[in-house]
Amino acid sequence: QTNEISDGINFLVNIIGQFFKNMENLIGNEMHPLKTAETIDKCKKEICRFLISEKKEVEINETSLKKIILSVLEPEISRQCLESVVAVLIIGVSTIFKKGELLNLGMIEILQVETSTDIECNWIKGIVMDQGLRQTGVPKLVRNAIIMLCNISLEMEKPDTSMELSSNTIYSKEGIFLQERETLENRLNKIIHLKRKLCKGKVENFVIVNQKGIDSLSLERLAQEGIIAIRRAKRKNLERLSMLCNGIPINSFEEISPEVLGFAGLFYEQSIGEERFIFVENISNPFCGTIIIKGRSEFKRAQTERSIEKTLKILKLFLKDKSYLFGAGKIEYQIANYLLKYSKTFQGNERLVVEKLGEAFLFTHQKLCKCKLFNISKVSMLNILNHFSSHCLRYDCFSAKLRNIRIACDVISEILSIDNIILGKGLQ
Repeated sequence: QTNEISDGINFLVNIIGQFFKNMENLIGNEMHPLKTAETIDKCKKEICRFLISEKKEVEINETSLKKIILSVLEPEISRQCLESVVAVLIIGVSTIFKKGELLNLGMIEILQVETSTDIECNWIKGIVMDQGLRQTGVPKLVRNAIIMLCNISLEMEKPDTSMELSSNTIYSKEGIFLQERETLENRLNKIIHLKRKLCKGKVENFVIVNQKGIDSLSLERLAQEGIIAIRRAKRKNLERLSMLCNGIPINSFEEISPEVLGFAGLFYEQSIGEERFIFVENISNPFCGTIIIKGRSEFKRAQTERSIEKTLKILKLFLKDKSYLFGAGKIEYQIANYLLKYSKTFQGNERLVVEKLGEAFLFTHQKLCKCKLFNISKVSMLNILNHFSSHCLRYDCFSAKLRNIRIACDVISEILSIDNIILGKGLQ
């Protein structure tokens, strides 16, 4: 549920809770719970048929994306930062979306940054790494950077296997140290030789992104040659840089060659608040980006991140369906009206169950009375439906709404069948 269509918990709680509230005096006294569950299953199938007939095809553009985003974000995010979040999501989805393919949400990273300002969202068309440079004497901003990705140690490491080494004099210890240092120097010389070969007489700069460590002596040696080096980069950043910069990560210096190198148009370090970040932009394969959430409140940043993640999952389904249902509560009213008509095909207690389920769908917009949009007690069903004209300003995702309604009906049926489950299958 959470991975596919986000949580939808508010919708489920409203429908399920209101249905049982409506049925509180009827279940057990006048009708058997299992009979009620059977009627709910019939309603579920009928609602699914109704939703399929009501879905509308739509062209994927900025307007349709904005209507879907607003239907998810408006109840959760303050108006002050709503516009910036909507703009960021539209740009982000347009950037990574490829026709004929599912939206790959792994190409969007969300990063929180503590600042002294209110909540603000920015879109970076590239990668942002939450670490800074550890070198002195190298520029903080370079253009036309050749990127070398590697997972090779450039520091003296503790051996993986246990071993003992005995030495009689301090000179023998120094000799061992010099041998290890010579090995590192040979590796550095290969990098420097490749840099001089590629950047001779050109304006390109050379950047190393290493997943393993680089000691201070090696960093100083590389800085003398004008090579920027990043050590202990996260694996996910290395994988994303590989896709976006068209580079191939290497695990040994035998693989080093110009063919494994990537390219980025802009590479720079920037301080935001008290932290430093590295930005890689103008990449060769720009189907990726980072959403930066700035703000002083950790709670609001986390809430904004959850809302953005939820919206991205809804957008993925919307781009797959290329269809929508009318939002802002209109589809719930249409379902309620349809169930009231459908209830006439039943008799006795079954008819009451269908009517109570229809009333549960009305509960979604009874809360709008508090917002003074309209008073349901004084407005008829027909007038409410006319209030939401065909030119609806909000869209609901068809797949998400369909799954949520199925889940709500299934949960109602399971709760009604709980006695049967305990007696027949146990509490598994």
